[in-house]
Amino acid sequence: MRDIFALDFPNPTRAPHWSDHYTGLLGPNDAFRTFYPVANIFSLGDYYLFSMDIPGMREEDIEISVDSTFLRVQGKRSFRSHSKNETDHESHEESFREFSRSFSLPEHVDREAFEAEYDRGVLKIMMPKTPKSARPKNITLKSNSNETQT
Repeated sequence: MRDIFALDFPNPTRAPHWSDHYTGLLGPNDAFRTFYPVANIFSLGDYYLFSMDIPGMREEDIEISVDSTFLRVQGKRSFRSHSKNETDHESHEESFREFSRSFSLPEHVDREAFEAEYDRGVLKIMMPKTPKSARPKNITLKSNSNETQT
């Protein structure tokens, strides 16, 4: 059986960039950065409950996929602001965050019956368990040959 906590890695398609750790005169370069949301997985009776804290995101910015091996959760969050004060000074700010996390799934989950909900910044995915297969059984070989050894 695979350990549900066995694999968790950031987006493998994005290599680290020097700006991820750059601190200049104006502070860290926060305009474009990958973030790493906290996730929890609980075994609760006949299902697993996966939860991830991703506040400030909209449902349409979250993508969830599952295959025979992994549960993947990805998201992008952007923020734009524009302000103008009494002296006609204008300010424009833009921020972009993205994440991608993958989790190794246990063998005994019904991948066709996952249910997900997003409420108040918390993503929850319910993963129903399937019955575990019986222990391996030894099988005795029977000979079909009519030959006798002398």
